[in-house]
Amino acid sequence: MPSIFGNYDGVIHLVTAAEGAESFYTIKNNKARVEGFAEEARLADKRTLEAWVGHPHLKVIDNSTDFENKMQRLMNEIIELIG
Repeated sequence: MPSIFGNYDGVIHLVTAAEGAESFYTIKNNKARVEGFAEEARLADKRTLEAWVGHPHLKVIDNSTDFENKMQRLMNEIIELIG
């Protein structure tokens, strides 16, 4: 396990909208977003997730629900993490 993992009690990865919620993926509402196309966003997302694989408390929040429920799933994971 990389030593940096010890600096984090948990890691929650929110999957990009470009993966599974493509109709909501846009660069128009986020000036900081550097990916111009959904494929670029998927690749960056995959690389980011791969960097954390192996962390004992890695949770992945995918796009299997609408955004409101995605945020509720995120909150549930945070609550579980912090107790």
